[in-house]
Amino acid sequence: MGEIGFYLAIAGLSTYFFLREFRLSRLACLVGGLSQMFGSFSIVYIRNMALHRSLSLLPLAMFFAERFVSRRSIPYGLGASFVIGVQLLSGHPTFAIVTIVATSVYVISRQIQRHWHKAEPFGSSILKVFYSVTQWGFVLLFGFGIAAVQVLPTLKHIEQSIRTGGLNFHYAVGTLPAKLKYLPQLLFPYIYYQGDSFKVPASWGGYFNEVPTAGIYIGALPVVLIILCFWWRRRRLEPTIPLAACLLVAMGLALGPKTPLFPALWSLPGLDGMRYPSRFLMWASFSLSCLAAVGLHKLLIQNRLRKWSIKTFAPFLLITGIVLLLALLLLAMKSTVVAKVPISVDYNAGIITSLALFAIALTLAFVLLVVRRRYHPTISILIVLFVAADLLLFRSWSGYAPTFRISEVLKLPHAAEFLKKDTKKFRVLSVIPAEMGLNRNADLFDFVQADTCTIWGIESANVYCSLMLKRYYAVTESVLWELSDSPGSAEKLRGFLGALNIKYVVAPGSTDLLGWVRVHQTDRVAVWENPSFLPRAFLVGDIVPENLETKKGWFQKSTYERLAAYRAMVFDWSPRAMDAQVVDNILNSDVDYSTTAVVEGKDLPTLSGLTPGASVRMGESGPDVMRFEVETEKPALLVISSNYYPGWTAEVNGKSAPIYRTNFVSTGVLVPQGRSEVVLSFVTPGFRHGLVFTIIFVMISLGGMIFIRWTEKGRLFENRLRRLSS
Repeated sequence: MGEIGFYLAIAGLSTYFFLREFRLSRLACLVGGLSQMFGSFSIVYIRNMALHRSLSLLPLAMFFAERFVSRRSIPYGLGASFVIGVQLLSGHPTFAIVTIVATSVYVISRQIQRHWHKAEPFGSSILKVFYSVTQWGFVLLFGFGIAAVQVLPTLKHIEQSIRTGGLNFHYAVGTLPAKLKYLPQLLFPYIYYQGDSFKVPASWGGYFNEVPTAGIYIGALPVVLIILCFWWRRRRLEPTIPLAACLLVAMGLALGPKTPLFPALWSLPGLDGMRYPSRFLMWASFSLSCLAAVGLHKLLIQNRLRKWSIKTFAPFLLITGIVLLLALLLLAMKSTVVAKVPISVDYNAGIITSLALFAIALTLAFVLLVVRRRYHPTISILIVLFVAADLLLFRSWSGYAPTFRISEVLKLPHAAEFLKKDTKKFRVLSVIPAEMGLNRNADLFDFVQADTCTIWGIESANVYCSLMLKRYYAVTESVLWELSDSPGSAEKLRGFLGALNIKYVVAPGSTDLLGWVRVHQTDRVAVWENPSFLPRAFLVGDIVPENLETKKGWFQKSTYERLAAYRAMVFDWSPRAMDAQVVDNILNSDVDYSTTAVVEGKDLPTLSGLTPGASVRMGESGPDVMRFEVETEKPALLVISSNYYPGWTAEVNGKSAPIYRTNFVSTGVLVPQGRSEVVLSFVTPGFRHGLVFTIIFVMISLGGMIFIRWTEKGRLFENRLRRLSS
């Protein structure tokens, strides 16, 4: 919670200082910062720490972009490079792309505005804008250079990941795009069913933990101020037009396939792995918060001028009319709204609540317009408190991310409590029923899935991430389908799963796994033990070549039944066709994985079996190092259930040894007769080169900033000496 608060504070302070660049009043900047910190996108839509880290850096990047445009200073460009680099290092490239697009659009629109304001010739303006955009391109490249230690390994990993070749276009643009039917959330958020309070049938076993809406709510008063921002225009250079341009582009991208913007961005080289267009609402939320701050500043200026007319008060009547008309339409068309979106049970109360909030907002804005300056501190405090209370009310009413006692979260579920009694090293595989293709909170808890089992110190064979290994993903998903939809396959798969160190399968109580032993039962879950369980590392004395077969007769089941969701996600299925049929090869073979290993490669050595005294002892190991002490009277293959990956290297008795892909997804190392010490070490491919590039770019950036600052101070010192001497 402290870390989340820190990220929110960065977002709020960065927004505050961004707005101060335009000499807005402190009250206006404070309201803009609060709206960005505690608006719905920050508090509701962000559901993991990587997104929080990325979100907090967008306003800071915009701050450096503004200084880059207005002050034409290289240090501010390098500052922006550092922010882009840190955002890439935060581990969520999609949000880094949002920031890159946001700052680029802002720099372009801001430069056009500046040259237009100076009434420069069109040709000259275009050249200057092009020059600035080119400079900004170098700023972004420097950001990628600073983050090379993250970027290069990611690029190298793409070939190993499920996203090889890019995502399917329809999947990418159709994954959680923003929808115009949720636009009224900006004014009437309480008419929608929201977040974790959205209950589902009891048979689903819990609460639905996906956010059904992807809208924005920044408070009633900021919405009023945004309208005032566009109503009162000034001749001075102000950020309204660039921020409005950012808002339009952000909304266009967030709508996904509804506009050509996101498809155009997706079609750029290297961006065909993007999805979730609605994440661009992060940028839209920032733009709206800043426009609200500009509107509040203009309101204060109107108060100082004290030149009132019908035009001065017209926007208040206009806003009142729009809000009331929309409220009446929502009440009259309730049945139509129900057919379009999931509505709240407190639909009418939600409309009334929003009307009350707008009444207070309009009153505060009107009072600030007409009251004398000596009352401004009191009104300012009321405005800040109202904005904070409004957003807190939304956070509480909407039911997003309900809080629990830590002791309640850490309490062992029955299945985990049973598994914790086993002191051996083993993995668990969870077969979760998913009527809607999504995991609910209760499912993750009861079935001890990968998302939660690490809390209790249990290792899971399930995976959940966006760049997982394509073969391992295809194999595990196929196995899960077989265990769930074809339980007769369980007996044929237990040897292979045992070789992966999978000792237990946690499945619905109604599932029947032939050949396995039911060892625990709860109301929802049964725990099955694998009779063919093998340790984390073991020796085999026989090798058979992998020789994967791909048959047309297996294609329908492997592609359109077991892996239908995966097939719909990716652009090109051909690189995955063989991986998709690995389970078919397993089911149609009679390999005893306790004595024989299936090994990929040519010129494989010939082994002549094992003697009974062969043994393996695992030494002190860590995430990147595995040590084994092996004793065998004949040459053998050490099979390790960890994933085969190009970054691993092996040494046997201090000498380099080849690593083989074993049992389709695992790792194998040949050992000679006698006693041997085997050490496997892992270095992420691309990490070392990336680290060198990162150090070089960081040194260039820091050196450049220090040199420029030093020379600027030197010039100032020389100028002062000249003045004194004269």
